[in-house]
Amino acid sequence: MGIIVLVSALRTEDLPERDRFESWHEFTSRSILPVAVRRSSEGDFRAFLQVGDFGPIQVSRISTPGLETVRGDRLVRRSDPESYQVYLQLSGTTVVSQHGREALINAGGVVVFDSSTPYRGITYPESCESSGSCLIVQFPYVRSPFPRGVVDRIAARPLTADSGIAAIMARYIVELADRSHECSYRDAVNLGGITLDLIGAWLSRELEVSADLSPDSHRRVMEVRIHEYIRQRLGDPGLTPQAIAHAHGISVRYLYKIFQEQDLAVADWIRRRRLEGCCRDLAHPELRSRTVQAIAARWGFTDPAQFSRVFRKAFGMTPTEYRHHAVQKATRAVQG
Repeated sequence: MGIIVLVSALRTEDLPERDRFESWHEFTSRSILPVAVRRSSEGDFRAFLQVGDFGPIQVSRISTPGLETVRGDRLVRRSDPESYQVYLQLSGTTVVSQHGREALINAGGVVVFDSSTPYRGITYPESCESSGSCLIVQFPYVRSPFPRGVVDRIAARPLTADSGIAAIMARYIVELADRSHECSYRDAVNLGGITLDLIGAWLSRELEVSADLSPDSHRRVMEVRIHEYIRQRLGDPGLTPQAIAHAHGISVRYLYKIFQEQDLAVADWIRRRRLEGCCRDLAHPELRSRTVQAIAARWGFTDPAQFSRVFRKAFGMTPTEYRHHAVQKATRAVQG
């Protein structure tokens, strides 16, 4: 399976009771962000934190009793990773404030923070005997498809993850945190990239609803939406520039302009994503009984001869040869 993704965790119940709160504070500040914390009540402090690194992102699962978390000016000046946090509430309630706004986040709610601006959060468990829990995805500003000023418009605003792209994103993040111990380093990097794509698609939806965007920001939003639209329809042979432009209410010329800035034609971008999907399926051990033609068709290649030519040009070998090499590599890995 290769090197396992780096996951660190702290369960305070494994520590002497007198050390639990301070150990928690130190571990949280070191693993996520430097913060000041204050308990809502004295006594035993039972909390859990798991942090997993997935290439460009970090995913943290947190469970705590009542707790106040503050990141003030002094802590921002001392250490700023220049990153966003997408905060998904799993249970309990959290009241957050940043950018002069305050939001109440219940289970199933989502909120965005940035590390460069002071913020405050207070977690309230469902009862005195339970904990409030959340997932946090942290990623650098430079990996966001939008400028900081644009994303800041929805920071500390209560958002929901109960439908559409938000629900897909939330389920994916939960699954990622649940299965982090099962991932190889290579898988983790790929999954981190996919997570960023989902967050980008979600942000584009929220920003379109929440803000009047400048022409440049609108183009960025449109670019993310188009990428997500294409990814969801790679198996459709009718996925043409004309169909994509029509679905987004833009001209084909404007669509070409968006992709021109990426130094890649629309058809080339689609072909590359389709070939990536074919490679994954050809190398997948559970799909060895599926024919090359069936895999090609699944990813939108309807002409077997053309698919073989395109694949060979991209990878220097036929699809059958690629599958054979992938099987041999997997066999060697299992044998040690």
